[in-house]
Formats: sequence, structure tokens, C-alpha cells
Amino acid sequence: DELELAVGSLSLASARGDLLHVAAALNNRRALSVARGDLARAREDLARALRILRDLGQLGSEYVLRFNLGELELQAGNPAAAAPHV
Repeated sequence: DELELAVGSLSLASARGDLLHVAAALNNRRALSVARGDLARAREDLARALRILRDLGQLGSEYVLRFNLGELELQAGNPAAAAPHV
């Protein structure tokens, strides 16, 4: 299923040491986790991806994922937590 594909792409990127694609795979898995109602996993994936992107100096990508974090918090019914990100 889709989650297995996301985990597979995450594993491949990790095995190659391709941190930019690890962050992308985590962001993709975040979307699947939200769709499945697993907001805790989505938050964990976003937090990990944000750390990677910050370490790599990928400010544009970090900006997009911060917006995704705000969107996640809105979906979770936490507008106060979303406010700094949207």
C-alpha cells in the first residue's frame, strides 16, 4: 500500500545517505499519516524533516514544511499552535 511505498523510499534514501530525499520522504509519509488520522506520526515526521532541512541549509524547503506543520495543527484543531507557521 501507499505507506509501504513511503517507507521504502525513506529506506532507500537513508541507505544512500541522501538526506534531502529523506526529508522529502518524511514529508510524503506525513501526508499519508494525516490521511490515516495518525497525527502523532505526522508531527514526528515533520519534526525530523525540519531538523534535516535546517542542518542542510535548505531554507526554502524548510519554509514549505513549516507551512505543512501549521496546516497539520489546523487539521488537528489547534489554531494557536498553527498560527506561527501559517
